[in-house]
Amino acid sequence: TRLRAGDPYLHEEVERAHRLVMGESVRKSMASTCESLDVFPPCRLPEEVADDDYTYEETSAPLPIIAQRLFNDQRRRDAEAAAAGGRAGRSERRTMTAA
Repeated sequence: TRLRAGDPYLHEEVERAHRLVMGESVRKSMASTCESLDVFPPCRLPEEVADDDYTYEETSAPLPIIAQRLFNDQRRRDAEAAAAGGRAGRSERRTMTAA
């Protein structure tokens, strides 16, 4: 098989899929943790977080900032899904395909 033969293209594709699935798992875990701490969705918007700031992976930021960035990312994903007629948006489709 291609995997046993060490196909570099297949290996690269498997690594890419793994990164996507793990990244989505981390995002969902972070959102769940923020929800359990009652900071997601945020009750008030931190002024220093722009609407297009999705950098929730920056974990050195204070928790309310991370929660707002996660919320911004979720709103972006929801907008993608709405634009796709209620189907999965681009980010979600990419992760589902990788899984």
